[in-house]
Amino acid sequence: MIKRCNLILILFLLLLAGCATLQPVREVTTKATNALILYEELPVTYLQFCEDRCQFNLARKNQIVRDSAIDCDCRVFKQADQATGRVYR
Repeated sequence: MIKRCNLILILFLLLLAGCATLQPVREVTTKATNALILYEELPVTYLQFCEDRCQFNLARKNQIVRDSAIDCDCRVFKQADQATGRVYR
């Protein structure tokens, strides 16, 4: 009988401890949800950043080029956008 009471007490304490540790999980979930909301509001993509950086570098060198003629290697940035999109979905 004493063993059974001890077992019930231990199970109750484990249950209580399990419920107490859900608070950090809830906080992380809230932060992740807020981060996803911020992601939707981002005005700039990695690809756009790469293209803008390329234009600024050309302007710094006093080279005027039309947008369609800019030759920048932004493949990695495009892949970053795709990866970020996959994580977001």
